Amino acid sequence: MRPKITAALMSLALALLGAVAIAPPANASSGGTFCFHQQDDSPFANKPVSVDLSSDMNNWYTVLALQTDENGCSGFTLSGSYTEYYVRASVDWYWTGDAGEVFQHWFGTTGYYQPGQQADWMYSNVVYCASVDRSTPCR
Repeated sequence: MRPKITAALMSLALALLGAVAIAPPANASSGGTFCFHQQDDSPFANKPVSVDLSSDMNNWYTVLALQTDENGCSGFTLSGSYTEYYVRASVDWYWTGDAGEVFQHWFGTTGYYQPGQQADWMYSNVVYCASVDRSTPCR
């Protein structure tokens, strides 16, 4: 009787292990933290940044609009189907005047992370500035 019970338990265990091995992975949350700094190493503080997703690493779409803290840092969490895409953080910010004229354009990105990968620390990244004229130098 014992060999039959043992064989039955082993068969059940193998069936359960096989089911676990072939089941698709759950969509666990993924996310990360990142910082941006200016070319002079000062923080890109209290400025807008975004979290972008892509299925092919060529076409990126913003899914979260965030703001950096006083250290130029921010963080995010993604869940569900958002974890099935490549992810990066980016800056694409324009300093404009009252009439809409552009004085400066700030831009930069972090590296990207694979779909579902937990991007705990996306590093500190440089934000570049392009000034339209000498009267509004990048600072």
